[in-house]
Amino acid sequence: EPERRFASMTQIVDALEAALTGKAKAIPVAAQTDVAIATPRAPAEVRGAHASKSRKGRAIGLVLLVVTVIAATAIALRSRPTVAFGVASSLPPSASGSAAAPPVVALVERRLTAFTPENRVRALGVSADGRSYAYADEEGVWLASVADPTRRRIPMPAELDPNARPNEIEFFPDGARVLVGGWKKDDAPTWIVPLDGSVPTRARVARRFALSPDGARLAFVRDEAIVIGPVEGGPPTRVASIAHDEEVRLAWSPDGSALALARNLGAQVGKWSWIEVVASDGSWSRTLVTFEGLVFVGESHLTWTTNDRVAYTQEFGEGEDTTAIMEVRLDASHGVAEGPRRVWSESLTGLSDLKYRAGRFFFVRIDSQRDVYVGRVAVGATRFETPLTRFTTSETNDSLAGWLPDGRVLFTSMRDGKARVYAQGIDKRVPEPIVAGDTEMVAVAALADGDVIAIRHAGAESFIVRVHPGGATRDLFSLGTIPFRRGRAELCARCSTNASPRCVISETSGDESAFSLFDPATGMKSPPFVRVEKIAFLPYCTLAGDGSTLYLPGGDKIRAVNVATGATRELKGPAASRIQYVSPIADGRTILFSGMSLFDHECAIGRMGVDGRADSLWTSDVLWVWSPMLAPNGRDIAAVVRINDTDVWMVAPRDAQ
Repeated sequence: EPERRFASMTQIVDALEAALTGKAKAIPVAAQTDVAIATPRAPAEVRGAHASKSRKGRAIGLVLLVVTVIAATAIALRSRPTVAFGVASSLPPSASGSAAAPPVVALVERRLTAFTPENRVRALGVSADGRSYAYADEEGVWLASVADPTRRRIPMPAELDPNARPNEIEFFPDGARVLVGGWKKDDAPTWIVPLDGSVPTRARVARRFALSPDGARLAFVRDEAIVIGPVEGGPPTRVASIAHDEEVRLAWSPDGSALALARNLGAQVGKWSWIEVVASDGSWSRTLVTFEGLVFVGESHLTWTTNDRVAYTQEFGEGEDTTAIMEVRLDASHGVAEGPRRVWSESLTGLSDLKYRAGRFFFVRIDSQRDVYVGRVAVGATRFETPLTRFTTSETNDSLAGWLPDGRVLFTSMRDGKARVYAQGIDKRVPEPIVAGDTEMVAVAALADGDVIAIRHAGAESFIVRVHPGGATRDLFSLGTIPFRRGRAELCARCSTNASPRCVISETSGDESAFSLFDPATGMKSPPFVRVEKIAFLPYCTLAGDGSTLYLPGGDKIRAVNVATGATRELKGPAASRIQYVSPIADGRTILFSGMSLFDHECAIGRMGVDGRADSLWTSDVLWVWSPMLAPNGRDIAAVVRINDTDVWMVAPRDAQ
């Protein structure tokens, strides 16, 4: 009975028992509400417990148990219900294009693809009627429908490399063609690809584009501006300016009169990102939402639900750890009339490629697993001798802090639901907790004497502490209230590894982060030695082993700050790269770094000399890696590797499924 829905696992069992015994139990219609059912993707999120019931014999009980698990899995994978957050404003627009005061509607999730982490969904496009969707994965570009998810391949232009995959897909309004682009090369054209197999035609060169509702114009990023021009080519019109290396997402209003922009300046300025709307002729612009002060935002994706409503994705951190679809309603002057308010939310890593079509939200759902990997490099880290191999195996998120002097890996893990600090020898399979008890703690660094500097999280307040493994824990000073997300504190805290250690701590206020030294023996802090605009990768700062230099990654640059004088110099990484972590090698002349869009791959580890020359050590288009750290022996290397599980999902009211 694929259309039947249940309010709890108990009702599923009752129905199964009725089917087996022939004795049905009445389930009130009012009880058949949209509540979450456990899924294999998130077994810890079961909302509701299976009530214990008497059964007619041990045999029937065993049969019911097995059948219940199978049935729950099948139902969850087919259509996964969830409770809406009070209101679902994602209703089809009225004839005027505006939806005012929508009623409370429960939204239901539906998974449209089921891939392994090795096959990543790279791009998603949805037809205007919400019936068809096209997506690119590691195997090709595909077309499917909501009614029939059986996919068929969309042939790409013969001129393209057979292994090329687009990162952007848009449907034309006729539903018979798609525009594909977002290739690795900036000067590569977009292509108009008919879905009936006809010959594709070349269109204009454009990156990070959005196709207008009438299919005639493209909004895209060129140089340091957002421009609009004809799809086939021709002079574009400038409508807004952007900063160098700014991340931008674009979405057209249904009537084509405006664009919504999700802007992320990251390391360039103090604001993480904001949502803005601009007129398609450039005559006006309005800021709708700023994310300054939130724990973590990441890259927002956005869409219009009506001509006066913009929806966007947002990640929440401490105390919640969810990703949500939010919505803002605009007034007549394009300012905020209502919101932001939450339309839908779930505990997961993130959402991308958000689209709203015919009363339905479509997106690529991202669930991730973060583990510590270890390998071995040649002397001087010139190459890998042993590849990176998974080291921690808890199926929870782990974060690397460094190496203890005895060669054990120091890391933070969420394996029991809270952040705990562990140490594990590279020849061991089971880690040992550094501190006993129920205290939530994040490792910062290991000192030369074997003690550990960590952040102790206690409710609304956090503390820098010094921990003697297996022994006493001593508070050094309070950090007050700091952002805490997935076992990671959103600040810079690092220590040197020499015999006379010094540590650095950041403090952010408004648009500025100040960096100070502190004594790990007494907790005494010095005045700030440097102040910089708030940057995106604060947790991934690094202090040189001798404590002389602080490294701050951001964009395609690495800032090296002399902690004695505050003098700053920039190291330039590969062009168009996004460097996220830096690890200095003991020789003082070379650094390891990791990030995205490096060496023509999605992610990589590289090495850079003082002359700025960079070489690749490890690359991947599937795995994300950061925090490469060499062991005291200079040969073993540890890094954090994240595997993303990506699939296409749809969220809509029950009657729109």
